[in-house]
Amino acid sequence: MNFELKDILVVEDRESMHDTIKSKLRKFRGVTIRFAKNSTEARTQFDAKRPDIVTLDSDLEDCDGLHLIDKFAGNGSRPWVIVYSGFVDPFNVYRVKNSRAMAFVEKHGDNPGDLREAVDSVMRGRQYYSERVEIAWKRFIKDDNRFSKMLSEREMEILGEFGSEPSDDLLAQRLGRSVDTIKKHRQHLMDKLNLHTAAYLVNYAFANGFTRPTPWAAQPVRPVVPLSANYRFYGE
Repeated sequence: MNFELKDILVVEDRESMHDTIKSKLRKFRGVTIRFAKNSTEARTQFDAKRPDIVTLDSDLEDCDGLHLIDKFAGNGSRPWVIVYSGFVDPFNVYRVKNSRAMAFVEKHGDNPGDLREAVDSVMRGRQYYSERVEIAWKRFIKDDNRFSKMLSEREMEILGEFGSEPSDDLLAQRLGRSVDTIKKHRQHLMDKLNLHTAAYLVNYAFANGFTRPTPWAAQPVRPVVPLSANYRFYGE
């Protein structure tokens, strides 16, 4: 399924990475490489001219980059999406593997040719995952206690919130729910994951990538502020 590559849209919020990415894609001569620093720029550039390939940072400053996959990914045709991320945690790998992205390349991996190899692969209609991504995925699916077997998609969405907010009152306010409901839902998650304290739940959220530390605070991977009106907490 080879095609003539003419245009790549790189969605990356760190401008310091732009020259690095451009140098990695230098072998594709005659190809236009455009850059977008946030989701708004990405949508605007995508709508102005549909690229053949989108390389997408999974963690943009203004949104969860993976939320853009459905916007960009072709339905069995171009453009192909390559996720280019420094996070190879279980939750990120799980989400990419279950999305319409064609490739997942570790941003700071040992193989500097990973991004070029990913572009070559998707041009042939083949998926591509860098070595650490494959290792993480194989380890995940071999785990009989993996979160995808124990939690629903909605429960996964909210788990990161419990690692990011130190106060039940603040979390209740942020999500538009009562403190009692927050406590019930935390206990429900702990029971399903066989975790015995709230501290263990926070550690689990960090270890699996549901919550990530930033220089200023812990942030849930999927911001839910506020939850939609049809979201039903456990016990409601």
